[in-house]
Amino acid sequence: MLYYSEYLDELVKTGYVTRDYTWNLHASSVSKLSRYRLCDNYLRFYLRYIEPNTLNILKDRDALPRGIASIMGLQFENLVLNNTKRIQKILSISPEDIVVDNRSPET
Repeated sequence: MLYYSEYLDELVKTGYVTRDYTWNLHASSVSKLSRYRLCDNYLRFYLRYIEPNTLNILKDRDALPRGIASIMGLQFENLVLNNTKRIQKILSISPEDIVVDNRSPET
C-alpha cells in the first residue's frame, strides 16, 4: 500500500513541493509538524490562474483574470532568476560581462 507521504516525498525530491517544518515555541526547536508548499512556479501559475479560468479563456481572450500581466511579469522574473546560469550558457554570456545579476551573494 502506498501512503500519501511517499507521494509527497517524491514531489519534494523532484522540486515541485517543499516541506517546511513549524517551530515549537515551548521546546524552542523545530517541531515534528510540517507544511507542504507548492514551489513549482509553472504549476502554481496554472493552478491559480489558468485552470479556474479555462472556459473563459477559451471563449474570449479578454476574459483573462485581472492583474494577469503583472503576474506573468513576476513569473518571468522568477524563471530568469532561477535559471540564470543556464540562460548565460545558452546566450554565451561570459561571467565577466555581467555587471549586476540582481541576486543575493549566496546564490
